[in-house]
Amino acid sequence: SADNLVISKDLMVEDVHFLKADGAYKIAQKLLLTNLSDLAASGAVPFYYMLGYSKSSDQKFNQEFCRGLKDIQKNFKINF
Repeated sequence: SADNLVISKDLMVEDVHFLKADGAYKIAQKLLLTNLSDLAASGAVPFYYMLGYSKSSDQKFNQEFCRGLKDIQKNFKINF
């Protein structure tokens, strides 16, 4: 059988899909898990992901955002 590439991309907007008050860690996880859920629904297995992110000037926010992504990557054995 032929291998297929499946790609999922979502755009999430502050105050619509998430609140900044949710915190960077939770926001990052929601962004990544939403796409992983779309892939799972199509029967795909995630290996990598690409992320469009407009970096905040708040260093702590960025660190927590990256930590949220890293924990999901680890749980699902995904490379970045």
